Parts: sequence; C-alpha cells; structure tokens
Amino acid sequence: MVTISPSSHVYRLGLWLCVISGLMYASFLIEAVFNFPLDPASSYLSEYFARDSPYRLVFATADLLSAALVLSGIICLAEVFTLWNKVQILIAIGYSVFAIATVFDVTLPLKCAESLSYCEQTGLTAHMVASAIANIALCAVALLTLLMAYRGRFLQPNTSVIAGVSMLYIFFTVVVTICNFGGYPVGYPQRIQVFFSCAILMFAGSVLRPYGITDSRISTRT
Repeated sequence: MVTISPSSHVYRLGLWLCVISGLMYASFLIEAVFNFPLDPASSYLSEYFARDSPYRLVFATADLLSAALVLSGIICLAEVFTLWNKVQILIAIGYSVFAIATVFDVTLPLKCAESLSYCEQTGLTAHMVASAIANIALCAVALLTLLMAYRGRFLQPNTSVIAGVSMLYIFFTVVVTICNFGGYPVGYPQRIQVFFSCAILMFAGSVLRPYGITDSRISTRT
C-alpha cells in the first residue's frame, strides 16, 4: 500500500537516476571534448557510434548507460505508480519505450559516418527505425506532458520550464525531420533537439510525481 509520509529512498533514487540519465545522453558535450571530429553542421550525433568509428565505444557506452539509467529511474519512480493518473502511466511507458529503442539504436549502428564523403548513403535501416521510435516515444512524452500542464496537473514552480522544454523538443524534432527529408544540413538542429531530449529525461521525476504531492512526502510500505 502506498502511503504519504517520510521520503522514500527508492523514489528519490529514481529522481536522481533520471537526472544522471539526461546528463549521460548529452553526446554533444562528448564531441566537444574530442574537438568535434565530425562536422557538427552536417553530421548526426549517432554517426559517432557507427561501426567503423574510432569513437564508437565512448559514445555507445554513454547512450547505453543513459538508456539503462532512465529505465531504472522509471522503475524506481513506479514505486508510487498507484498514485499516478492515466497520463502519467502513458508517460512512463513512453520513457520506457525510448530507453529500449535507444538500446537498439546503439546496437544496430550505421556502417560508417554518412556525413563523410567516402561513406555510402543508406536507405531505411534498422538503426533508422530504432532512432525514429526513440524520437516518437519522447515526442509522445512531451505531448502528454503538455497535456498535463494544460490541465493544471502540476503543482510545481518549474511547470512552465517543463512545458517550455517539451514544446521546444517537439519543435526541433519537426525541424530535424524537415531538414532530413528536404536535404538541408541537419547537424545543428539535431544537437539542439538532443539538448532538449536531455532536459526531458532529467525532468522525468517531476513529470511523474503524483499530483499535489512533493517527493519529500512520498514513501511506500506494504
């Protein structure tokens, strides 16, 4: 049975796991550390963990850790799932689908960095499908988060920030899609999109906090 009293250590762990997951997903920071081996204006971040990339181990590990952390975080936050509303349950599912799709995104990589001249452009691949599913899942999370904000289902000082991040993520996802199908340089828009992806992951604990309850009042017992 879920009770509202002192803080749950498992729940708090879930909050922090999601925050760390967002930080780990910031692969645009890793490329900066390596002094931008690929042109950030034209390359996808996923090209860094292509099969022939010398940076595959670093970037793939970061994304896999991020996926594992957010999934673990959602499991910890689900300790109070009986207090979630239906939208929050769907949001938790969206985060979980994102995490699983990210694992497939990394384990089914491109053969090479397609922004480089020697690399042949490919059509629809398993990597692209996994990447699309991850983006769709996070877009669903963002849309559902906006729905919660519109309905006033947040009682937090950062509600406007969370809603703003969600809108910007959706906007830049649309921009990246247009650039991709229109043949425009996709690098910078995609990096901005990933920045807001990181923020959405970090805000998971806030979005999944039971309505009207602060984390300091949540505990569970059987």
